[in-house]
Amino acid sequence: MMRVLTLAAMLVGLASARGGLRGLFPQKYPTMVNNGVDPGEPLFLTPYIQKGQFDQGKLCAVCCKTLITYP
Repeated sequence: MMRVLTLAAMLVGLASARGGLRGLFPQKYPTMVNNGVDPGEPLFLTPYIQKGQFDQGKLCAVCCKTLITYP
């Protein structure tokens, strides 16, 4: 009886490890819009956080337009 329960637990664990949470994530990644506009330099917020300049970091991180389209 113990072997059956152990085998059942292993099968349930294996099934959930392969895709138990896959439904939470999209199947396809969104495509990026290539509109020819240079997005600029990457923004690193770590220096603002280390200096305690949280408001400045929030101001720099604001995005006006989205560059991601979902199919």
